[in-house]
Amino acid sequence: MGDSTTWHFIGLVLIIFLASIQGRAGRMGTLGMVLCSFPATLLHELSHWTVCLVSGGGPTGFTLLPELVSSDMEDGSERKRWRLGSVGISKPGILSTVPTALAPLLYIPAALLVFLYWDDFFTKSLVSTLLMYVTICFLVTAAIPSSQDIRTAFSNLSSVVLYMGIIGPSIFLWYVF
Repeated sequence: MGDSTTWHFIGLVLIIFLASIQGRAGRMGTLGMVLCSFPATLLHELSHWTVCLVSGGGPTGFTLLPELVSSDMEDGSERKRWRLGSVGISKPGILSTVPTALAPLLYIPAALLVFLYWDDFFTKSLVSTLLMYVTICFLVTAAIPSSQDIRTAFSNLSSVVLYMGIIGPSIFLWYVF
């Protein structure tokens, strides 16, 4: 049924469809939002937990249960939002804070690897191609850092300086050589 170009086009249409559902998940009620967000939330929180464990941060409080949380706004009002999952870090240190907070970003290169090597592991077919695009969609969605992830990443200045000192020269050397 068709050629791989057609399959990829259908895959891109599928990603647009999935993204539109994800964008409307908040309007589907709590259950709809949770069901639409669950795969990406699971991946997102697992990345925090795994990197926290490996980097010595001591992961705590892994949860995937949605929780309605309140935050105070600058004008004195209160804003409620859903937190779909969380992982605590018991020993935030210079080596663990930034990688734990930004761990979901590792799904971006993972999505690229899925795209590049999917056909090496699965038979070329429409169904396989669509599964590849769904997988990539979940990986990219899981990679999006939350505002709490960003705040946590920049909460430990020495950790930020350490990793910028590693990443900055690495990027420079990548482009020079």
